[in-house]
Amino acid sequence: MDATAPPTRCGDCPLRDRPFVAGDGPRRTNLVIVGEAPGQREVVEGKPFVGKAGGRLNEALAAAGVDRSAVYITNTVLRHPAGNESPPPREAISVCHERLISEIQRRMPRKVLALGATAGKALTGDSRPIEQLRLLRPVPSPFLGVDAEVRVTYHPSALPRNPAWPGRFDEDVGWLGEP
Repeated sequence: MDATAPPTRCGDCPLRDRPFVAGDGPRRTNLVIVGEAPGQREVVEGKPFVGKAGGRLNEALAAAGVDRSAVYITNTVLRHPAGNESPPPREAISVCHERLISEIQRRMPRKVLALGATAGKALTGDSRPIEQLRLLRPVPSPFLGVDAEVRVTYHPSALPRNPAWPGRFDEDVGWLGEP
């Protein structure tokens, strides 16, 4: 199953009636980025990270010399939460977890960048704060079962909360461009 259609377990999800946005990018790639959930702009355009956070991500990718079209981008949950719900409900994350892991494994990446605590926790099973997860390099993932490094960084929408975070975010995205 690919993420072009809703996963079969969506009937168990509390977000099942919300808009669905599939992951986007190459079938095989060395680079995968995982966010939290699609936003309103993503629902309109049908692709992940095309809103304001996507613009900030694109800037960091360009600065790192990474062509966005070479990166597979998806979210921890594929349905837009109602209102400004952040993070998505735990039940939705749980229902989507098997799909997320399978989606990443099929791409056989070398590097996986988790944007934000929700994605970081989903990929590592580690519930420490984002500041601590970010410092682990690489973060062990008991789920992926592929030879991939995982790093956790801030979600681009959170960058205005702390003046130190934009530079750290750029550094972390820059890791994707390193050999």
